[in-house]
Amino acid sequence: MPIDPKKVRTVLKISLEVLKTILSATDAPPSTHKQEREKSNAEDNHKNHKP
Repeated sequence: MPIDPKKVRTVLKISLEVLKTILSATDAPPSTHKQEREKSNAEDNHKNHKP
């Protein structure tokens, strides 16, 4: 069964996009669950605060 060059190109393009996404995500310092929780709590408190 011959390999369709168009399929190969499509698969490569998708894989490159996935790799780019993964690499760009690793550029940012990883945040812990605790930091995420604190951040969302701070945002909620800010929204709920009435002057």
